[in-house]
Amino acid sequence: MILKIRKRFFSNFNVVDIIIILSILVSKSLYYETFGQNKLLIGFLLLIGIFALFKSYRKELIFTKKTILLYFLIIIAVFINPNAALSTSLVFLSDITIALLFITLIPFYHFTSVFYKLMKILMIFSLLKYPIILLHISSPFPDFISITGDHYQNFIFFGIFKGNTTYFQMLRNNGLWWEPGAFQIFINLAFLLGLLFKKVSNRDYFLFLIVIVTTFSTSGILIFSVLSFIYFKRKSNLKLLLIAIVISLPLITASSYYQIVVQQKISLNNPSARSRYYDAIVPLRMFASNPIIGIGLGNKSTLLKYTAKFSYGTGSNGMLLLLANLGLLSFFIFIPLVFPNYLKNLPLDERFLGSVCILLLFIPENFTIILIFSLLTFYGSKSLRTLRYEGLNY
Repeated sequence: MILKIRKRFFSNFNVVDIIIILSILVSKSLYYETFGQNKLLIGFLLLIGIFALFKSYRKELIFTKKTILLYFLIIIAVFINPNAALSTSLVFLSDITIALLFITLIPFYHFTSVFYKLMKILMIFSLLKYPIILLHISSPFPDFISITGDHYQNFIFFGIFKGNTTYFQMLRNNGLWWEPGAFQIFINLAFLLGLLFKKVSNRDYFLFLIVIVTTFSTSGILIFSVLSFIYFKRKSNLKLLLIAIVISLPLITASSYYQIVVQQKISLNNPSARSRYYDAIVPLRMFASNPIIGIGLGNKSTLLKYTAKFSYGTGSNGMLLLLANLGLLSFFIFIPLVFPNYLKNLPLDERFLGSVCILLLFIPENFTIILIFSLLTFYGSKSLRTLRYEGLNY
């Protein structure tokens, strides 16, 4: 099966496909964290800039007024605040500049197609983690090293954490990212875009299901469940889904996973639940103090002043932290991200659920200065007419 997928994936491989793959790897994968971090972002900006110049020379590069306007509105929202951290602002500027060029050069359908295939490969290989752990197989490659200095065994398509941890944490599937919560974002995003373009076969669905369960990410499984509602609804199996829920819900709530993980995560007596609670409270208080232009992108001193008041809370709620950083000006980003034009032709219920899932995807992790966040924002701003011209047809 792996050989068949690889053969399909690498057939008719071209420069655009390589750029799409690199855009995912630069989105804070273990390759990004290990081999250069923001230097890779600058290198990728130069690469896509050269490609854009080539397309411009051939008169194949056409910017739309809407995406140009969004680009400058975001720049104003970031740099109008004198308290913005220059380093963070420049990283974000690199992200949105790449995104502007990227979505102009690469149709949304093409991006989705390559992204979907890549994630299928990464998900399949990620399952090899379990026999490797069971058989105590070591990797011959140099370790991946995260930004925080954690080491991961390098198996090319995924990494295995090498530090001291519980057996349960070791079994959680993090794929090619530093933690399962980050991996689930890419899994669910691929699933969402696959549903959008009707790419999800029955076999693909079960692959997504198996891998998302192995992450043991509560938010990931929740989002996948919502998207599954769309999947079964389209297949006219909604009655089957409801029956499965009725049967499985008592079993799940009685299981040790529910008692150990889910119940603890919804109780403020649990450190993780308390941290998530304060991750919402802290940015909301910062937003209340500067509601118009925010505290400034990357303003760590103000963030530390607020987080120091609580025993828990890191300010890692991505969406609310961006709201606190940019104030109401952040809605220049939120609107095309959460209510993208590429969902507009869907039935109202599917459009609503899609928007809810996009919102939930970026709440648990601080992905706001990660490239995939900017790419989705700018693709979401493309007009429906342009998207249809580029191949969006559902």
